[in-house]
Amino acid sequence: MLALGPYPLVLLSATAGFGKTTLLASWARLQQSPVAWLQLDALDNDPARFWLSLLTAMRVCWPYLGESLLAQLNALQPPLLLSLATTLINEIAQEKQNIMLVLDDYHIVENPLIQQVITFLVEHAPSHFHLLLASRVDPDLPLARWRFRGLLGELRTSELRLNAVEAAHYVQRVAGQVLSEETLNRLLERTEGWIAGMQLAALSLRGQADPTSVLPSLSGKQRFLLDYVQDEILAQQAPEVRHFLLRASILERLQADLCQAVLSEPNSQMLLEQAERSNLFLVALDEDRQWFRFHTLFREALLALLCEQEPETLPGLHQRAGIWLAEHEQLHEAINHLLTAQDYPTAAQLIRRFISPQHWRNEYRTLLTWLEWLPREEVLAHPDLSFWWAFSLILTSLHRLSDPGLSVTILAALQQAEEGFRAAGNVYGVGQVHTMRMIVSANQGDFSTSIEEARLALDVLPAHDRQWRYRALAGAALGSVFHGDLRAAYEQAQEALTLSTAARWLPSMQDAAVYLGEVYLRRGELGQAASYFRQSQAFAEEYLHLSQLQLVQASGLRLNHYDRMALYCLAAIAYARNEIDEARSTMQNALKQGPMVFFPTLTPGFLLQLRLALTPGSPVSARTLLQQHVTDAKLPLERREANLAEAWLALKQGNLAHTQRWAAQLLAGSDGDYPYIRRCEEQLLLARLCLAEGRADEALAQLSILQADGEAHEHVTVLLETLVLTTLAHQALGASNLAQGSLREALTRAQPEENLRLFLDEGDALVPLLAALLPDLQDQPLHDFVARLLSAAMPAQTSSDLLETLTPQETRVLHLLAAGFSNQQIAEELVITLVTAKKHVSNILGKLNVSSRTQALAQARKRGLL
Repeated sequence: MLALGPYPLVLLSATAGFGKTTLLASWARLQQSPVAWLQLDALDNDPARFWLSLLTAMRVCWPYLGESLLAQLNALQPPLLLSLATTLINEIAQEKQNIMLVLDDYHIVENPLIQQVITFLVEHAPSHFHLLLASRVDPDLPLARWRFRGLLGELRTSELRLNAVEAAHYVQRVAGQVLSEETLNRLLERTEGWIAGMQLAALSLRGQADPTSVLPSLSGKQRFLLDYVQDEILAQQAPEVRHFLLRASILERLQADLCQAVLSEPNSQMLLEQAERSNLFLVALDEDRQWFRFHTLFREALLALLCEQEPETLPGLHQRAGIWLAEHEQLHEAINHLLTAQDYPTAAQLIRRFISPQHWRNEYRTLLTWLEWLPREEVLAHPDLSFWWAFSLILTSLHRLSDPGLSVTILAALQQAEEGFRAAGNVYGVGQVHTMRMIVSANQGDFSTSIEEARLALDVLPAHDRQWRYRALAGAALGSVFHGDLRAAYEQAQEALTLSTAARWLPSMQDAAVYLGEVYLRRGELGQAASYFRQSQAFAEEYLHLSQLQLVQASGLRLNHYDRMALYCLAAIAYARNEIDEARSTMQNALKQGPMVFFPTLTPGFLLQLRLALTPGSPVSARTLLQQHVTDAKLPLERREANLAEAWLALKQGNLAHTQRWAAQLLAGSDGDYPYIRRCEEQLLLARLCLAEGRADEALAQLSILQADGEAHEHVTVLLETLVLTTLAHQALGASNLAQGSLREALTRAQPEENLRLFLDEGDALVPLLAALLPDLQDQPLHDFVARLLSAAMPAQTSSDLLETLTPQETRVLHLLAAGFSNQQIAEELVITLVTAKKHVSNILGKLNVSSRTQALAQARKRGLL
């Protein structure tokens, strides 16, 4: 099959006992090139453990592979799984010989992160790399796509099932019996060609004068297994062998010294050799034949019989197994046995040993499984276990931290840990607790608590600490940005970048650079902000190597949140500079990385999507985007942001009534701990609503407060929009000089960073003021900037050939016409009389020089008014 393909993946998929492992082993022995073999177990569902096992297996055949990967796995910072896959592919690409890797018992793998890794390997593998999977069930992989693309070879039950000729040869070889055609067909009918069943039958046929006498015990497909193992396998063995097999079934792997310690059987080596010679379902795990495992079904049958016949022996067997394995530094298996034995104090001691630096490899899911297996009182009795339980819950459930039940559990565990750490004088542990509380609070949108917890952590964490102090600084920077304290955010993010750079923690360097970019973006320094966002991307390239990064991007499986955050912000900068194609392309790249599910980027990223959707040539509808956004909003903070976006779009499209309802609900509620930058966005929209309602004086009062606040916080993005709206308010009140003064200040601040869209997004409203201001501008760069604005704005105005510009209210009516509203519905929506509504429609038809609604809508779209 490999020769005919050649396929990057060959899948052997059939239920247990169809000879998948035996077939692969026979094939491997015939190969001239080495074949790496990984026998998977349940612990390999932990991504870190999986990678360690995979690399260990491959390095048996190719010792020089994976040095850098092992270093990343053992680092304190958890590596990106797909970056590991990319590195491995690049190393394999350097090889000249075939690289063949067997993953046996792949059905054990359930973790979607590991499935993503396998998908990436198959779709990006060099032609000389071949992966062979043996699984009882079809794995959660894109098999249909791979079949279509010719990437997949398959051997299934129909190919693996014994036919009559094969069954006859097999029974003759194993049992020394030549079966009649009728008996053979009956045997095939009962076993359906199942090789394990055939093996059990063949063993029972040994020495039988009448082969047909064994067939009745094989009825009912696999239901016969327990009785058959008991009556036809164990009953045929000497008592010491039977005793050995039953009790050894608690072990996933068998070795003479281990068996001797667990079973108190001094002849374990001899019994293992005897069992192997007797074909009692033992599979050798190494070339020296020191380690074995039972055939899976046989072990399951033995273990079930042991539970029925000698249940009282199980705790002692598991306890002795755990102690021996712990003494030999096989902590994963040791802990599982001790937990099964309910020896919780010893298991807890070993888990604490596992967490120590020499064993800790970011195996959060495995750790969480163990800690949740322990009784709650055993975990809470140890402050370090309480802490690591909370830590593992947080890192494996970041998307669920808004769940009240989960957060209560986490915070209770952290409280227990803090009390224990304080009682023991462990100040460092107290700092860790504050840091994790900070993360929980930030993910729930409680930035006041988040900032306070970060401060408490930084007060006690030593200055030389890198890992935990970085986390506290990064969280503090995020909270400071959201509370509008840009000075503090800058200092915190800068220190975080310094710490992570000193430690060469590249993902952390990427995070800190994004936070610094956020600070500069909100200060209105677009160029400096862009440099930090690009620096963040450069760190990612260094982390993955450039060629690896290209591979990962091509796969569409990048999962790093800060990559997306940097792309959102770069798209915002391109949009501000009126580079619409660049903004749209960058936003699409961000969305390919994954949805906007993390609140720091939700509103800015989404409002930018809406603005892009309103520009000419957009492939998507703003209304469609908004509906999806509202549906996806689950947390209270997200729903409030979704309501803001909906009200913003409604006002933009002339639906004044909707925005008025939003404003009434907002003003009736409480700000609580709502972030400063979000409150600014709401206040700006309230000011726009006042202008649309003809209450320019009220808008000015609100804007003056916002302007002072923006100045105090150095929040230039808020300040600039405030100045533009102040210009429109003065213009509405007939204060032309004041309007020009506000506009000139906004232009002066925006010009160095080429922030064009700030003005262009106001449509035609600013064009007369800009045109009047242009002749008086002596500063050449500012003059050129205004000229560019007019050049960009005038085509939309002059090419429409309007007899007269539409008023804001007429614009709203036009949008309602486009939505299919009747005159009566327009009157109800805008809270005006039917006569007034008809008058507005008549004015629109006249200004567009058309005679019907249909013609009006066509002309409006042609001229960019819709």
